[in-house]
Amino acid sequence: MLGHRIVAIEERANGRFAGRVLLYDWPQFGETEIGWTLLSGARGNGYATEAARAFADWGFANLNVPYLISLIDPENEPSRRVAERLGMSVIRGEVLEGEPHDVYALRR
Repeated sequence: MLGHRIVAIEERANGRFAGRVLLYDWPQFGETEIGWTLLSGARGNGYATEAARAFADWGFANLNVPYLISLIDPENEPSRRVAERLGMSVIRGEVLEGEPHDVYALRR
């Protein structure tokens, strides 16, 4: 595992920063996470889904991983919807920094 890789998400129309997508290697899980976050004004435009899909494709092409995970707060409905649009499904629960998370997985 290599650590983490972060890419900025920019709005095509004006080049403004909208958020980020990342691939992060969790040593305690032995898994690589794909994560996303957007500025509040950029939400609801499909940016997270588009960026995460592209970065997942990059990850599968460049990393030797059978699947990618996303650790999502069970109450974070927008992130749950992004994960589901990517084709991810819940494989287990985890506690991260004292908080429960659903672990979604996207297989190659």
